[in-house]
Amino acid sequence: MQTLEDGYELICKFLSHDQLVSINSEIQSVVFPAKAGGIRNAEKKFSSIRELASSEQLTAQAAKYLSGSASLVRAIQ
Repeated sequence: MQTLEDGYELICKFLSHDQLVSINSEIQSVVFPAKAGGIRNAEKKFSSIRELASSEQLTAQAAKYLSGSASLVRAIQ
């Protein structure tokens, strides 16, 4: 696992090919307004993001860095 600045890490092959295709196809289907800075509540707009956010895969990874349980507070794409 490669550690980057500001506490970010790159985790090789964390998402499967199928997960990436699902997320990518959902996001590509949306037309974003000019100068949009991101997507508010992405987990409510995209089922693939909602599934990932609530997955054991993600919560188990997050648990390594948290003292309590993981919960989604804001998603920005």
